[in-house]
Amino acid sequence: MDIVDENRSKIKFSREYDLVGITCFTSNAFRAYEIADEFMKRSVKVVLGGYHSSALPEEAKQHADAVLIGEAEEIWNQVLKDAENDTLKNFYIGKPVEDIPYPKRRNFSLTASVQATRGCPNGCEFCALSKMEGRKYRKRKIEKIIEKISQIKQKAIIFYDASLTIDISFTKEPI
Repeated sequence: MDIVDENRSKIKFSREYDLVGITCFTSNAFRAYEIADEFMKRSVKVVLGGYHSSALPEEAKQHADAVLIGEAEEIWNQVLKDAENDTLKNFYIGKPVEDIPYPKRRNFSLTASVQATRGCPNGCEFCALSKMEGRKYRKRKIEKIIEKISQIKQKAIIFYDASLTIDISFTKEPI
């Protein structure tokens, strides 16, 4: 398995892959579609997911064999199994997970990310967040967040929360 971050290394289109998964934000949608199209030209199965794909799954499907809508944690193994059996569905809908998992850390990055919360109760029509993370606002335990932050070696930490002001008492909770 290869994980490629184009900010750090080039994609090796000539390598043989069974499946390519691409996270697609609106800010990188055109590039994600270019990458997906190139792999599809090479007969590599492509799955698009992420905020943009969740907000516009029909658009994303024009560039992929399958589109994952919502959170991937609980459905990704099914996607892999279907890809292996050559039975990929057009769309997969991931359900919001209660216990937000922590990503595996890659030490070559200059920054590290933390996600303390997921979801938003507001459900604004224009926002992809409700489609991606659901309308239930989920929070990690403060002690677990502090524990993870203390394990991070990088000096710059980015919080990947949609909003840390949805629940101000949580955000200001003393340690």
